[in-house]
Amino acid sequence: MTTSQEISGTRMTNTTEGGRNSAADLPDLTDIAERCAKATPGPWQVLTEELVEAAWINAAGPDDDLPIALFDFRSSDENKANAEFLAHARTDIPRLLEALREAKQRIEHLLDANNREIESRIAANRECCELRAKLTSN
Repeated sequence: MTTSQEISGTRMTNTTEGGRNSAADLPDLTDIAERCAKATPGPWQVLTEELVEAAWINAAGPDDDLPIALFDFRSSDENKANAEFLAHARTDIPRLLEALREAKQRIEHLLDANNREIESRIAANRECCELRAKLTSN
């Protein structure tokens, strides 16, 4: 639904679901969070050997020394870079998910405040129009 109202020479447009702006169109992070929860707990670390071009990702905990992934098909530098990326993703993605959740809540709060302000201005403008109509009709 889109509503427009002329307020003091400024057109206020409020494109909304049910008349209110919403952060609902932001991506649902549930699937990503579920994949994180199912993965081997982090942090992860990268292991390399000087004489081999391969790189491994292992869980950094003392109770888990089984490899999580092996990178062996590219050059040593690429294997290490890919392994570093994925190892850090294990802790980076949950942090990013939390930051996105916080941002989504903040956006929702700001949109609510903005919608209340718009509704207040529209009501004030209606009142002004009604008073102007009464004054001009006398």
